[in-house]
Amino acid sequence: MAALCPSFETASMILDDLGIKMDHRLLRHVCDEVVDMAMENRCDNVIDNSWQAPGLRLLICIYGGRFRHRQSRRGRKKKAAKRHDDSTDWVAPWLLTITYVDENGRIRRDIPPIYDGTVMDINGAFELLTAYLKQINIKEAEAVTFCTDGGNGIWERINPLAKSLDLSEIRVHRVAVQWRVSSAG
Repeated sequence: MAALCPSFETASMILDDLGIKMDHRLLRHVCDEVVDMAMENRCDNVIDNSWQAPGLRLLICIYGGRFRHRQSRRGRKKKAAKRHDDSTDWVAPWLLTITYVDENGRIRRDIPPIYDGTVMDINGAFELLTAYLKQINIKEAEAVTFCTDGGNGIWERINPLAKSLDLSEIRVHRVAVQWRVSSAG
């Protein structure tokens, strides 16, 4: 109900109508616990048997970015101020995609890709990627291609990752993507 309803309060009212007595604070706590358990085991929950076949050709894309995360400050606003000052710290999200491709480099539609995003440092993103790749039958992969824009410290982590997973250098390829933003005049 918490996922279907717009708020925990609404979900707890509907659950109450169904005979399940749970206030919105308890429902939120239960949801937080379930999310924490799912996040700890997210690699196990995503990988299925189709990723265990020998001869896989994988395309692994890693992209990091930055955005400002606005958080309202608590307390009263200043007397002359029209609104509260917000703190806007920089946050670094990382997006990982692991895609199964055929011998021509086309995405295989019969095996769903793995998408995962995380807001942590680059080391945490590579730990998450390593956990996913350990669940896949990566040692019997035919080719592994890393595609990234080469942002802060990504390329220098690819070789240690390949060594830790016992991948030969012949099967590991690197593709650098350069993003260009054009302005429409």
